[in-house]
Order: sequence, then C-alpha cells, then structure tokens
Amino acid sequence: LKGDDEDSDASDADDAVPPSEQFAVAMSSKIEVSKFMAEKPVIAIKAFREDGEMITTFDQLLPADDDATHHRRVYLVAEGLEFVWPFVELGHNQTISTNVVPATPNAGPVVLESVSESPRVFRVYNMANEEEANAIISTALNGTGDKALKRSTVGSGTDAEGNDLKREDFGR
Repeated sequence: LKGDDEDSDASDADDAVPPSEQFAVAMSSKIEVSKFMAEKPVIAIKAFREDGEMITTFDQLLPADDDATHHRRVYLVAEGLEFVWPFVELGHNQTISTNVVPATPNAGPVVLESVSESPRVFRVYNMANEEEANAIISTALNGTGDKALKRSTVGSGTDAEGNDLKREDFGR
C-alpha cells in the first residue's frame, strides 16, 4: 500500500497499475486461476462480475440494490485471455449488465440461459426486438450469391493435395 514503503520507485510503479488489475492480481494469490498449458501459478489481470461487468471499483462487489442477500460471483481472467461467459448450471438465467450490453428497446435487458456445458451453448433472450429480428430474418432469406443463407461448414484449409477440408455440418 502507498506509504508502507520508503522506496518511491515502488509506489510509482503501483500507481501505474490500475486498481482493477491490482484487485485481480491480489485475488490470484487467494484463488487458483487456470490457463491452458500455462505453468502455475497463473496470475489474473482482470476480474469480472457474474453479469459481465469488469470490476473497477469495490462498490461493484456489493450486493445488488434489489437483493441484499445476493452475493456476487467473481471471475478472474489471466493475461492473454478474454472473459468467457461461465456455464453455471443447466437452465441458469443470467441477466447481463446494461453497462455491458444495452437493454433492447421494448424487450428489456439481455438474458443468457445455459443450455449446454460442452459445447458451451447459451440461449440469448432480448438480443433484438421483434422488428429487428424480422429484419435479420428477411435479410438472411433474401440474400443472393455469397450473401445467401447457406448451411454452416466445419473445418478449414486444404490437405497436402490441395483439397478443401471444409465440409457441411449436418448436425448430430
């Protein structure tokens, strides 16, 4: 903490690190952070709330105004990684902070419902209002050429003989 050390260079270095990163680094010493194929310990540089907000102030950790018993979940993110919505449990609904994704007019805040853990799949509610959804569908159905709606593919690139490795995905 500032003032604990006589070394002014150390306090100047601490001032250069945002409080949000200081919090994530400090939490890394209390909670194990994972990163694929990384040596332990892994140090987080970002922390997020369950609603997707990056934690930048202590006040963001306080319970929501409408439910003082609701404890916040915190997700630590290591350097070089991005926040990925966690799978909490099947059917879990998470309202996304309007500071992260603005509420859809005439529909309300965006809500993610956990549908599958592997692969990780969410049903997204209130992403678009009815008028926007109809415009997306109309655009997709009326596209031509490269803009036409077509079956998704999996794979990419070519093999040693130059054959295209992509193929249509017919589902399971």
